[in-house]
Amino acid sequence: QNELLHLIIEAKSQESLDKAKEEIETIIKEHKAPTSFSCQIPVDVPEEIHYKAKGKIVGPGGQNVKYIQRKCNCRVQLKGRGSGF
Repeated sequence: QNELLHLIIEAKSQESLDKAKEEIETIIKEHKAPTSFSCQIPVDVPEEIHYKAKGKIVGPGGQNVKYIQRKCNCRVQLKGRGSGF
């Protein structure tokens, strides 16, 4: 494609859209990348019960992970041996 690099912002209110646009424009003007934080929390269980631990952590249909993501406005992933990823 010959299209210029661009962002598409969608928001539920004009106020939210304006805030996002302002923040992005500030970042671009200052040539700063947005900051993100991450951490790893070890799940220390014997290998033979990884599949049980995975189910307990993720919850039915991903319910526990989805709850944390919604409540904390973050991304949560289970990775590593036995996670399926």
